[in-house]
Amino acid sequence: MNSTTRVVHRNEINIILGNFLKQLRLKNQWNQEYVANLIGVTVPAISNIETGYTDLSISRLVQFAEIYKIQIVDFFVTPVYKGSSMDEKASMCEKQCNQQIIFLQNKVIELYEHNSLLATNPIAEY
Repeated sequence: MNSTTRVVHRNEINIILGNFLKQLRLKNQWNQEYVANLIGVTVPAISNIETGYTDLSISRLVQFAEIYKIQIVDFFVTPVYKGSSMDEKASMCEKQCNQQIIFLQNKVIELYEHNSLLATNPIAEY
């Protein structure tokens, strides 16, 4: 992990997603009861999701994405980069992807070198 990487804890993720879902609901001028009926849960369940008390499954996120007519990736990009233009979001995502690619490339090189060392010197494993 590099110095610019920020670890987001589970509760913080729940709160970010919950706030985003609430913003989407309010933008559509829907109440919690309406959303609960669309999703097939209770009003308290929607409240718990929007306040960050409930961990969301991927299948539940898919349901929300369908009713709000957004992409599933928007749950992970939009809350973090809200206020940025689409070009800025794409640029930030591309930068993160490139950093991950470089990290993974280095890991592959490291594993290759380790396996090469083992192939030439089996005792090095111990």
